[in-house]
Amino acid sequence: VLTGQQLQNGDYVLTGYGAYSFDSTIVYVVRTDEMGNKKWERYIDTEKDYGEAVSITENQEGNLILGGLTANRHNWGDDFLYYEDGLMIVLDSAGNEVHRRFFESPEERNDCPPHLNSLPQGGYLIWGCEIIPLGHGSNSPAFSSHFVAKLDDNYKIIWQTFLDDKMLENGAGKKKIYKVIALEDGDFLAIGGHAPHWNTSPIWAWIGRFSKE
Repeated sequence: VLTGQQLQNGDYVLTGYGAYSFDSTIVYVVRTDEMGNKKWERYIDTEKDYGEAVSITENQEGNLILGGLTANRHNWGDDFLYYEDGLMIVLDSAGNEVHRRFFESPEERNDCPPHLNSLPQGGYLIWGCEIIPLGHGSNSPAFSSHFVAKLDDNYKIIWQTFLDDKMLENGAGKKKIYKVIALEDGDFLAIGGHAPHWNTSPIWAWIGRFSKE
């Protein structure tokens, strides 16, 4: 289990991934009542080697929207490269799948799993990133391009924008977006961390206000 939240009626929902085989995972979701008693659980096959959900939100109709990633493993010299795509899965309150969408990227890019929020006025705000390797192997330097998109109630993109590392910083290192908040005037706040080098964890906090244009 990677994340969870309490729902409007007091129930809890948890999601993450489960082991499908020795080297494969699938999306896992479980719903309990407010006392922790299991109501239902689901294992969702993404039809790729790996699948996991890292965020979940509930919309006004009580549907559960999962954000995550799915990937296939490929040999790349003496290492492995995972071609990752963003994933959105919508379940009804009983755990039945009603919608699935992939956010695909070119093969030279790997997607960070998308996170999403249900907006009070309807629709969704979704954000994540694409990782573009600059070298050979999983430990090579990489350049990241962050994306933010607004979806309508039918999960279609209304607008999207990209914030690459060159825009987010001056000099070496990398930034990571942890939270995006939509503002009333249409702008949004991006909140995250900054790392001094591409292979280190973020050690400084940062916040930026951006226009969707």
